[in-house]
Amino acid sequence: VVRTDKGGILDTDGDHGPDGIVGPYREKEGSYFTIKEVWSPVFFERREITPAFDGTFRIQNRFTYTNLSACRFTWKLAQLPTPGSPTAPAARTGTCPAPSIAPTEYGPLKLPLPADWAQADVLYVTATDPTGREIYTWSWPIAHPAQVAQRLVPTTGPGTASLTETDSLYTATANGVTCTFSRRTGLLRQVRNAQGIIPLTNGPVLAEGETAFEGLKQRQEGPNVVIEATFGKASRYQSLQWTVYPSGWVRMTAKYFPRDYDFALAGLSFNYPEKEVKSIQWRGDGPYRVWKDRMKGTNLGVWTKAYNNTSTGEPDGTQSPQYPEFKGYYSNFYWLTLQTTGQPLTIVCDQEDVYLRLFTPRFAAKPYNTAPAFPSGNLSFMHGITPIGTKSQKAENMGPMGKTNMYYDYSKDPSYAKEITLYFDFTAKPAATKAVGKR
Repeated sequence: VVRTDKGGILDTDGDHGPDGIVGPYREKEGSYFTIKEVWSPVFFERREITPAFDGTFRIQNRFTYTNLSACRFTWKLAQLPTPGSPTAPAARTGTCPAPSIAPTEYGPLKLPLPADWAQADVLYVTATDPTGREIYTWSWPIAHPAQVAQRLVPTTGPGTASLTETDSLYTATANGVTCTFSRRTGLLRQVRNAQGIIPLTNGPVLAEGETAFEGLKQRQEGPNVVIEATFGKASRYQSLQWTVYPSGWVRMTAKYFPRDYDFALAGLSFNYPEKEVKSIQWRGDGPYRVWKDRMKGTNLGVWTKAYNNTSTGEPDGTQSPQYPEFKGYYSNFYWLTLQTTGQPLTIVCDQEDVYLRLFTPRFAAKPYNTAPAFPSGNLSFMHGITPIGTKSQKAENMGPMGKTNMYYDYSKDPSYAKEITLYFDFTAKPAATKAVGKR
């Protein structure tokens, strides 16, 4: 029903109307791309792209009657934009001979890549069916987070970083950036530069588990200021260290243990005022969010999206749902830049297999089994996230991906701790906002 009294939205009577994988105006939900990948008649076996990669994938033909020789395969090697950049260098593309693989059989797909393929950031492969329709595009990272972070993060700058202290605070200063840390909680209290305050505060906080904070200590390491936290025996933290560089960039390295062998969430959170956020540009899997039991349907790239408060399939007053949804979990996180009503904020991660948590979604008025737990705070960097259920089924009843997370190396041996290293750009350099990488 078109509700002229509600701005012309299509009213499906809440959760009583038929749901699907597209919106009322054929807007594609995340599940559209999940289904497109999961039910693809071309299946790629999982593999990592290492320096020894020779361009060969092992694939399966899941067509019923069609030989894969009737399909078409193309590849693309892309360099991805850096934070704030609206464009990327031109990608290199090519085709490859379609292998003769009978239905249900496996065989090799050999890409004729150039000798310097490893200089690219990401490899894309697209399969097209005999009628010319795209089946799916898959992506594989070539440059990993540690390599990208090394390119992006400057550590040198004019002078050296310095520190002052009171009985309750440590204040570190470098290149016009001032960071204040609480000696009573160990948390970041305030960030300020010449343009004003950057409102990232109250972190890092464990998603689950005891902190047992005991104190902070500081030292000068050459031109850098280093601030370290100490914890009691009951703490799930192994270590927490901040390094303030002369450039004004700040590194945070945390090692911690999940709360238990079985756990819902694992990661670290900060506060950031949602009302100030206008858009995000990030490098990682996108443009749609993921859940623990819905990881398929994304591609690695640099994505830009404007803030929205969409609850999937449900209008917000007179506003129809906007896709992709803004808030939620994003896999394979490399970096982000938030465009805000104030200063931009860039955060870079140098670890693999980290999820970005971007605020907490607005859930339906009657969420049933579709309102999974989120950590405290607003911005989180996670090793373990939650699955999502359906109107009629709990997530844990729908398969192993719907179960809670398990930490197989459950021990407090320091070598088993999970590690996250983040770099924060508090210098607030201007950043472009033009959208790139959209589907």
